[in-house]
Amino acid sequence: MSVARTRIGIASSSKEILVCGGWDGSTALSSCELYRSTENRWITLPSLDVARHLLRIVWLPDGRAFAIGGGDGKQMCYNNVEMMTCGWNTDWVGDSVWRKVAEMLNARSVFAAIVLHDLVFVAGGKTTGGVVISSVELFTPPAVDDQLALGQWTDIQPMLSPMYCFSGVVFGEAVLILDLNSSKMQRYRPSRSNAQMQWTTTVGFAGWV
Repeated sequence: MSVARTRIGIASSSKEILVCGGWDGSTALSSCELYRSTENRWITLPSLDVARHLLRIVWLPDGRAFAIGGGDGKQMCYNNVEMMTCGWNTDWVGDSVWRKVAEMLNARSVFAAIVLHDLVFVAGGKTTGGVVISSVELFTPPAVDDQLALGQWTDIQPMLSPMYCFSGVVFGEAVLILDLNSSKMQRYRPSRSNAQMQWTTTVGFAGWV
């Protein structure tokens, strides 16, 4: 990379790695880079509007990347979200820039971000002041062809216990997370209405177990 960094936001396709933000040892960063394996080189991308570390990046197959949350390194956490279209396994270099979309309902860093059916789940993390939280939010991204839409965040059922600095994966139709402190796994199985194509969290049918 052109910039040494830790505490980054990172996502990948099958041929590329997207790295954003992070910490250089003294300050939070806003710079972004793309590694293209077919060319064995790093490409400099537009910088984030807000410098941050301990953020999460999700990158959808339609090419849209979202930089979510994170902090400034001084106990301040962010709820803002930025979006940029940066290709997906293409030769794109592009001139897109990051733009603000809907903010999370809760500021957080060191959380988990998981994509399921082009919807984004964020879970847990730390909020401003270092408070560990259990809240979970669901993000419906804006329509691809609507340059003004912001998308929408919705609070859903929280995890069974607060946690931070963990990862989540999709397995089948469920989101799985592992609590590294207790070695216990939690599973969230959302349901989708065939009529409305919306997620629900009806008690007894979907939730954390």
